[in-house]
Amino acid sequence: QPSYEVGESFRDTFIGERETYDRFFRLGPEKENGPRQPHFDLKAFILHRLKEAGLTRIAALSDCTYAQPEDYFSYRYNTHKNIADYGRNISAIMLR
Repeated sequence: QPSYEVGESFRDTFIGERETYDRFFRLGPEKENGPRQPHFDLKAFILHRLKEAGLTRIAALSDCTYAQPEDYFSYRYNTHKNIADYGRNISAIMLR
């Protein structure tokens, strides 16, 4: 969540679908050049939705692609650092 800054319209879309989704957002740090922006907890949101779907055995890594550029490619990280290419990642979901 600390690395996933979003706009107010993104937050409003989620909360418009379900008011309780507000818990997946918090305001980011103070900025010199503008207002604080919401930060989205994507991992918590996905885990919540999987549990709602009836899944009970869920394993989620604590890694963050943005905060760990030495381990992962991140479009957002490279864009913020003005790096031209951002590589590719692949994710896998296994259901048994």
